[in-house]
Amino acid sequence: MKRFILIFTAFALTASALCAQRKIDPAKAEEVFNAKVKYMQEQLLLTPEQTEKFIPIYKEFLNEVREIKRPAKPQKEDEIKSVDEAAQVVIDRINYHRAVLDAQEKCIGKLKSVLTAPQLMKFLKCEKAMQSKISRFKDGKRPGKKHSKGGINKKCNNNVPSCNKTPSSN
Repeated sequence: MKRFILIFTAFALTASALCAQRKIDPAKAEEVFNAKVKYMQEQLLLTPEQTEKFIPIYKEFLNEVREIKRPAKPQKEDEIKSVDEAAQVVIDRINYHRAVLDAQEKCIGKLKSVLTAPQLMKFLKCEKAMQSKISRFKDGKRPGKKHSKGGINKKCNNNVPSCNKTPSSN
């Protein structure tokens, strides 16, 4: 587990540094890719033969997703004045997600000859979890600080408006 946390932390730091710089350093990009592959190897329990076949498919998938143009973040919702402008923002988001889903479908089509059924089922979950952790890291939220819902997790982010816990109840 410590190894995973170390790898993920290195990956997240590198990813955030790459995002901060507009130009991607090929050496850093390769380092990030290797960290992602290592994570997938550990999570999916890939054999060496599977890993050899997995890497080019996964690299192609990540490159395809990277090339999909993310819609520009719109101004604040209260600044959008027209229905047409709001509709365009929503349509742009839908088109982005559709393109990502198409890339995922293409990748799954290729991976089904490489992975077992349980590995294939876990692949997108692992990819989503990794992206979620990166996103939380970029947003400045530490992984240990989660908003508590239903009292399951006692750690609370009091910056969340819906959080009714006081700092003393943490």
